[in-house]
Amino acid sequence: MVDLPTQQAELAGRGLDSWREGRLDEAQGYLERLRQLAASDHELSGMFHALHLLACVAFSRGDLVNSRKLHQEVLDMSGDLGFLGGSGSSLFDLGVIDRLEGDPISARRRFEAAREAYAAGGYDDRLAVVDRALEGLD
Repeated sequence: MVDLPTQQAELAGRGLDSWREGRLDEAQGYLERLRQLAASDHELSGMFHALHLLACVAFSRGDLVNSRKLHQEVLDMSGDLGFLGGSGSSLFDLGVIDRLEGDPISARRRFEAAREAYAAGGYDDRLAVVDRALEGLD
């Protein structure tokens, strides 16, 4: 992925830190501003980061419907960008949602697709995470 413009990088970093620390309202605020800024600048990478992290915030809130919608947008965008790491991450997260919603068949399909994307993109560190998720379905 390309580096973000400074203001977008700051918002993405603050949003990520806030999400990781459980300050979801604060994270949401930073990420919504990032989404608006990326849209006004027509900056696809900034939009990717905003949507991905907003999907994570929605998941943390237990809003699986919105999280799924946002992860699907990120998956589509990853394909447009040719970003296999983004595809793998989105597919994995969608698989987690499938599993939580009681659909292990869809979860397996998405985890396997995530594994393929990570392997093709050289994201070897993510393969063990996917393999554990697949084992958890057995």
